Order: sequence, then C-alpha cells, then structure tokens
Amino acid sequence: MTRTNASSADVEALQLLDRLGVMTPGTAVELVPLVGGVSSDIWLVRTEDREIVLKRALGQLRVEADWRAPVDRGATEAAWLKYVAGIEPGAVPKVLAYDSETHAIALEYLDPARFGNWKSQLMAGDANGDRKVDLADLTLIRNITGTKTGGTGYRVEADSNLD
Repeated sequence: MTRTNASSADVEALQLLDRLGVMTPGTAVELVPLVGGVSSDIWLVRTEDREIVLKRALGQLRVEADWRAPVDRGATEAAWLKYVAGIEPGAVPKVLAYDSETHAIALEYLDPARFGNWKSQLMAGDANGDRKVDLADLTLIRNITGTKTGGTGYRVEADSNLD
C-alpha cells in the first residue's frame, strides 16, 4: 500500500491494513478520517475499486476528562456485528477482518447516501430506518417493548439500548 504525505496516524492505518490483509501490497489508497466519535480512530479507505472502513479503538477517549477504556473492546464489537448479521442480515456492516493483537476491525463501507446513521435515526425517533419519524416507528417500538433478543417479535433495529 502506498500513500504520499502520510501523517503518523495514516502510517499506523496503513500498517493496520497490512496486518489485516485486506489490501494487496502496493495498492494506492486514500485514507479519509471519519470524524464525530470519541472512542476510536476510524478511516474510510478508498482504492481504485473498493471502499472499506478501518476502525481502531482508543485507550484514552477524546474527551477533556481522563476517560480510559480497554482497547480489546474491538473483539466484542466484531463479535457483536457478526452475531447481529446472523440474526438480521444487512442490518450491520460485514466484518471483513479483525486483528486480535491490535483489536482493529476492517468493515464493509455503508454509503450514507443509501444507509442512514443508525444513532442519528434513533435519536430523531426513526426506529424502522425508513428515514421518516411517524406512527410506524411508534408502533414498532410498542410492539417490541418487553421482547427478548432473538425472541418472537424482536427487531434489532428498534432496540435502542440493545438490552
């Protein structure tokens, strides 16, 4: 993989991509930091024919307080994404690779033009992902209240706290 004028974070991202084995050596890549989160470094990785997401958990979160979190939570996230994909295919990005030493994850890129940001949708009241807040959302939430994960009537896309 190659990149000109790479920052130290970009160099680390390239090393992670190499460890994960998701890019052919010598492939030209564009690394686009995806911003907005406080707990991970996340890049959109573009090549001539592919886009993926690279995610690396941070030990020190990007907040003013001394807020630390274990970086091995990447293992839990990768396992959770695989689990949800088995229950509701297409509800989450595919895990393309996971590195158990660095806990970095390579994920399928879901274009926001086609896939809304789930957190933003839920915060706005859109429980069914149709990009509208209406009676259908309220009905879905009412119908799943009290259901158990994987049980009759359970819908992962409407479970805002995953309990």
